[in-house]
Amino acid sequence: SSSAAIELATAFALMLLSKNKVDLDENKKMELINSCIYAENHFIGVPCGMLDQGTISFGKNNNLVHIECKDKKIKNLILPESFKNIKFWIFNTHK
Repeated sequence: SSSAAIELATAFALMLLSKNKVDLDENKKMELINSCIYAENHFIGVPCGMLDQGTISFGKNNNLVHIECKDKKIKNLILPESFKNIKFWIFNTHK
């Protein structure tokens, strides 16, 4: 996920330098995600998917990021009001 974060930060920085709007709609975010995945797969050689780029691009406060990898669809799910003060971490290291 660190390479995904660097890729997206670089993409946003380049967009700012080129005077493009950084507020991206969902379609433009998906284009950016796909470009970063392509760079990972073809230039770096990492066979990654869309999880890291998707969560970084679509992450919002008080929302969950729902990713359908099969259909390549990402959306935000607003957390219910009762979840607003709950903090949780999920780790799966396969170790």
